[in-house]
Amino acid sequence: MRRAARTTALAFAALAAAAAPNVLALEGASPADPELALRSCDEALARGDAAAARSALKPAVSAHPQSYPLILRCAYVHYLLREYPKAASYYRRARDLGPREEAPYVGLFLVAKARGEPGWRKQAEDVLALNPAQRDANLALAYDHFERREYREALARYEVVLRALPGDPDALAGRGWCRVRLGERATAGVGACLAAINYRDNPDKRGATHRCLPLSFGYQRLSV
Repeated sequence: MRRAARTTALAFAALAAAAAPNVLALEGASPADPELALRSCDEALARGDAAAARSALKPAVSAHPQSYPLILRCAYVHYLLREYPKAASYYRRARDLGPREEAPYVGLFLVAKARGEPGWRKQAEDVLALNPAQRDANLALAYDHFERREYREALARYEVVLRALPGDPDALAGRGWCRVRLGERATAGVGACLAAINYRDNPDKRGATHRCLPLSFGYQRLSV
């Protein structure tokens, strides 16, 4: 099975953005103003300029070191820039400022995973302790189980995702491959995988197609 390639950046950006207030135009505001800094950061990220986003946040973070939205956004920007030690440091600060918030734990997991740290599994479990259905942590653990040939454990993780997101293409494809490895061919083909994807409403409808097709060619289940 090929590793799910879908990026988590957009989903995680939404988590970070949720911590920020709605910001109107702030005429004459200081660069250290938290709302102006967050707005400027978002504008820079929308342009794809993470370095400018980092610069926009710096004065406000220095002036307001206990601001959860600022610290969380700063962590995310460092993550985008692949400045992983700094990202982890800011995520830990955000976690301490908002100990029951999910986003810092997701960030620490993503940083550990990106760095290839053995402890990323523990970080993923920390995320699931707060939100058992969290997509990225479940998919990462599912793929890890699959690579270890622990197919039933992987299948269980994919099922968790599908209970929350029934049309998730990566979870559907992963479930199909687990069933292939477990010898459950009758339910493993592309018919079972693609028929569950809502082509009208699912924006990721093409995401899993290339991973499902080998099932159809292997088991003559091309029709859906």
